[in-house]
Amino acid sequence: NQLYDEIVNYDSPIFFSFSNDIFSFLFNQSLILKEMLVSKNKFFETVYTSIITTILAQWIRASVSQKTVVPQWLTELLPKFNNVNFVQNNITQIARETGFSLPYFSTQFKKHVGISAIEYLNKKRVHLAKDLLARDSNLRILDISCMLGFENPSTFSKHFIQEFKQTPKEYRKTSK
Repeated sequence: NQLYDEIVNYDSPIFFSFSNDIFSFLFNQSLILKEMLVSKNKFFETVYTSIITTILAQWIRASVSQKTVVPQWLTELLPKFNNVNFVQNNITQIARETGFSLPYFSTQFKKHVGISAIEYLNKKRVHLAKDLLARDSNLRILDISCMLGFENPSTFSKHFIQEFKQTPKEYRKTSK
């Protein structure tokens, strides 16, 4: 009950990263969960509980080890990375928007988020691309790449493969 109250009443966004092992586990569990939802399998609650338990354990581990409070400027900035128009910006433009120099912005971003601002931006870009690839088959991969601020399609493909272990074209085929 105390844990629930702490999570629900947490003042700022909760940030933590998953190790590759934890992420793989959660991803595989989500695939199983998806199949169960379709087939109305009775083990749904068990899989769902294991996913939630893993996420909560990671959150607890992160909150225990968290030594600093996320600054307000970062709390306001991070949701903007979910906007297609915003991720067209490069890191220098994003740093300028915060009013900080690029070196200070980069240092503070990595300190509080755990990865560099460029890595974070590229991850957000490819996740937005994944949604666009699945939703809109009329958009060409080249157009999506440009729309999300990648300088060229090969850079886009490199980051997409790095994140999802398949090319954008392969993902589009499998997402139908």
